[in-house]
Order: sequence, then C-alpha cells, then structure tokens
Amino acid sequence: MGKPNLAFDPEIYQRTALLFASKRKDLAPDAIEALANDMHLYALMRAMRAEGPPASKPFDQRKYALFATVPGEDHGIGITMATGLFRDDGWDIDLKTDTQHDELIEHVEDTQPQIIGLTLSTERRLDALVRLVVAIRITVPHAIIGVAPGGDLDAKRLRSLVDIDLVFTDAGTACSELNRLIRLRG
Repeated sequence: MGKPNLAFDPEIYQRTALLFASKRKDLAPDAIEALANDMHLYALMRAMRAEGPPASKPFDQRKYALFATVPGEDHGIGITMATGLFRDDGWDIDLKTDTQHDELIEHVEDTQPQIIGLTLSTERRLDALVRLVVAIRITVPHAIIGVAPGGDLDAKRLRSLVDIDLVFTDAGTACSELNRLIRLRG
C-alpha cells in the first residue's frame, strides 16, 4: 500500500456539504444526524485514502455477486426471488438476509465481491443504506453497487443521496444490466 495522503481535500468536503444541504429538507429528522455523520466520515476517509487504489481482487468476469438486504430490513422475499432468477441465468449469488451491519461488512472484506446488490424496502432504512454503502466503498472501492428500492422510493433521489452505481427496477432488468457491465469490463 502506498504512503497515506493525509492532506484534507476541501473540494470533497465542500461537495459533500452542498449535497447534504440541498437534500436536508427531504430527510426525516431522525435520519439527518446519522446521514450528516456518515457523509462527513465518508468525505474524510476519501480525503485520507492512500495514494493509488487499495489492493483488491482484479475483476475476473465471473458472474458472481453478493446480494443482501440492508441491515434492519424486515423481509427478504424480493431479493430471494431475484437470487433464483440470477442463478437460473448462470450466476453464483451469495445471499445474505437479516445480517447485521458489522457482520455484513466483515463478509464483504473476506469475500471482496466485485458486484453487490442491495434491497431497501422503505425510506426509514435510508440511514442504514448510506452507512452500509460508505463502508462497502471503503472496503471494496471498485465494486459495482446496485440497489433495488421499494415502490415508494424515487430512484433519482436515491442516487443523489447514496454513492451507488445502479438502481434496479426489477430482477430481469438488473440481470441484463449486470451481464452487459461484465461484458464491458472484459
């Protein structure tokens, strides 16, 4: 690993602060403090990142992904059904439901998945999603992270609040999109 770059990057902090300020009125009051803390931590961690990308497994074009429910989710029926569809298409899916945050991040650290699909059924768990994605980005910075939101969540708003690559509307489209991304990365 390279020499740590401890210089604070004011641009990252400013962009994060502006994003938070513009979205603050849209958030539930109990999520504001948690989101602000996570975004601040994320900006600091990115600013202090070692020079060059962290060591991680190279992308190997395997059809392998980690699917998980956001910690605290009450159900995993949709992600379980999506797992079946992906497996029918030749994917090796590592499914984690009802897993606590620290346990899930430890699993991500151990397995280093290059593709991660998450489900979020309600906006009440948005703070847990932000915290999870921040931890995943720190652990596996180059992973493709997609989220399948519940029906009441707006995809555009979700992308503006959380550092994700894809928003999935249904399992079939998600499978097609991820197959396309694997071909493009190869």
